Parts: sequence; C-alpha cells; structure tokens
Amino acid sequence: MNILTDILSLFKRKQIIDTPSPEDLIVLGRHEQPDMLGVASPIPYKSVKLIKLKDLIQSPASCTYENLTNGAGTNAVGIYKSTSSNPCTVNLRSITAIGNNIDVVQNVNEIEISTIAEPNLAESIGNGVDVYKEKVGETLRFRSISAADDTILVNTNHADDEVRISLKRVILRSPNGSIWEVTVDDSGQLTTTLVG
Repeated sequence: MNILTDILSLFKRKQIIDTPSPEDLIVLGRHEQPDMLGVASPIPYKSVKLIKLKDLIQSPASCTYENLTNGAGTNAVGIYKSTSSNPCTVNLRSITAIGNNIDVVQNVNEIEISTIAEPNLAESIGNGVDVYKEKVGETLRFRSISAADDTILVNTNHADDEVRISLKRVILRSPNGSIWEVTVDDSGQLTTTLVG
C-alpha cells in the first residue's frame, strides 16, 4: 500500500474538489521513519487511517462550551444553547431588551446593559392614609380616591391637576341610631329630615 503514490496520482488526474460533503473521507497518517529514502518514500501503511470530514470538523476532543456563574443564587441565564453537527454550528442566545427603559450596546469586548430611567420609588409622606401602594416592574401604583357613600363628592380638575373632595350632604346619626339629613335654606334656617 503506497498511499503517497496514490495521492500523487490523484493530483495528476486533477481529482480535486472545492466543496467536500460531510461524508467524504480524509486520509490520516502519522509521520514515521520510512523504510526507504527518496521522493516517493511511502507513509508507513500501519499508520494510515480514514476520518469523515464531519467528524474531523466536530472532533470529540474539541473544546466544550460552558456558561459560568458566580455561584448559587445569582439567577444567571446561559448564553450557550447547543451545538449542531451538520453544518457544525455553535448556537448562542441573543441578548435583547424588553421594555423602553433598557438599552443593550456592544463594544469591542463587552455587552453593556443599562437602564435609561432611574429606578426610583414613590413615598407617601405626612399623616393619614398612604396614597402610594407599591411598585411593580416599571409601574408605580397609587391607590384611588373614592367616596364611601353619596354624602361625599370626589372629582378631578384637569386644568389644575387636582383631586377635589367636597361635602355633598350632611348626614348625622342620633344617639338612638336614627339617621338625619341636615339642610339649610337661604335665610340660614336648618332643617332636619329623618332618612333612616
């Protein structure tokens, strides 16, 4: 078996291709001391092997890919997804921004993720009931102001950006539990009416 002579004959017959298929075979040989010297000295036949092109491209001894983390509890997500054999492809996840306040920019060696808006919280100050409730994601959530019954009127003044609360009816409860409505006429005369 003279592998070198066979290969040289393929060159002479122009048996050369530009786009091999994954199933094509490639001759492998280990360089050893030849039995004879000269231009046509053969590769020792005992070291000749064949390998498929797809196996050569994706060798079992090739590097593996690993997503590294700083330890437990970091809630890290991996960039590496999988490896395809035909064609040989390393599949990586893309990094995208969800929402209007996040910006993803790449430079020479890094991918920078920044937020455009400040992550501020709202706070109710002073005495009374808190209007601010919580923050969910990018949304600050406030409690609504409503009237418990028809004695209070709550409306908004869009021109002045105000919420106006006014007394609509005067209702009083007597010691025995009766409910009275108090009204006044133009002369200032008070009138009580039993309403419940």
